[in-house]
Amino acid sequence: MTTQPISKQTLLRLPAYLNYLKQLVQTGAANVSATGIAEALGLNQVQVRKDLALVSDGGKPKTGYQIRELISDIERFLGYDNTNGAVLVGAGHLGRALLSYSGFKNYGLEMVAAFDENEA
Repeated sequence: MTTQPISKQTLLRLPAYLNYLKQLVQTGAANVSATGIAEALGLNQVQVRKDLALVSDGGKPKTGYQIRELISDIERFLGYDNTNGAVLVGAGHLGRALLSYSGFKNYGLEMVAAFDENEA
């Protein structure tokens, strides 16, 4: 892990890595290489290695990364492990749909209240 500035492009790639790793862990895989991630996502393996080196020091030659540990490292780096409360203004049809979506928790967001001008 490093404290050097992170490029916008890297910040945009990290959620893609995270989504792929979460899919991969569902298959029962325990380890993954930077090359495997690069091939699955159509990226350059050197770039993937550089990106992962910014957020994790868990990669090992010949074994790669432990998937669950890498998921945790990326989530921590992106702040997904810090839950923030959110208030929704406008609880109509779309607002209610947003309130019922449990996926916000995956991104460190929790809906704590909703308000609407209409009481219905």
